[in-house]
Amino acid sequence: MQKYFALASLLILIVLVILRNLQLKKQGVQAIVRTKWRKDFWVKFFGFFFIYRSFAYIITVLPHFEYQIYFLQTKTFKWIGVNFCIIGLVLFLLALKAYGKNFRVGIEAETKAELVTTGILSFSRNPIYLAFIFVLLGTALIYGDVYFFAYFFFGTLRLCKQIRREEKHLRATYGEEYNAYCDKVRRFF
Repeated sequence: MQKYFALASLLILIVLVILRNLQLKKQGVQAIVRTKWRKDFWVKFFGFFFIYRSFAYIITVLPHFEYQIYFLQTKTFKWIGVNFCIIGLVLFLLALKAYGKNFRVGIEAETKAELVTTGILSFSRNPIYLAFIFVLLGTALIYGDVYFFAYFFFGTLRLCKQIRREEKHLRATYGEEYNAYCDKVRRFF
C-alpha cells in the first residue's frame, strides 16, 4: 500500500502544477516560464527515470534492478515515508494557496509581481521546493532502495541550486524588501 502512496504523491504534485498552470493561463498569467533548466537533459532524464522506477516497483513486469537497503524494509520506515509524503503534499497545497496568481515555475525576469510573504511563506521561503524534498525523502523511505536515496540526494542538490538562482534574481528585483524578508524567514524552516 505504501508504494502506491509514494507513486500517487509524485503524480499528485505533477497534476497540481499542471492544473495550477492551466488555471492561471485562463486568467492571462504565464505560470511556467521557459528557462535554461527546462532544456537541461539531466532534469528530464532524472524525472523520467524516477517516475519509471516508481511504476516499476508497483508494476513488476517492467524491468528494473533493486538494491534494497535491508534495515529500511520495515513497516515503520515505510509509514515514516508516507508521513513525509503527506507533509510534502500539505506544504505544496499551502504554498499554492499563498502564492495565488504569483505562482511561477522558473524565473520570470520580465514581470515584477508582488513579493509574497504571507501564509506558509511566513515560515519558509521555499515551501514548494521543501514539499518536493519531503516527497523525495518519503518515496526513498517507502521504497528503501539505493536508487531512490540517490534521487533524493541529487534532486535536493538540484533544487538547492535552483533556489540560489531564484534568490539572486529576487535580490536584484526586490532589493532591501527581499533582504528584510530573508532576515525574518529562513530558506526552508
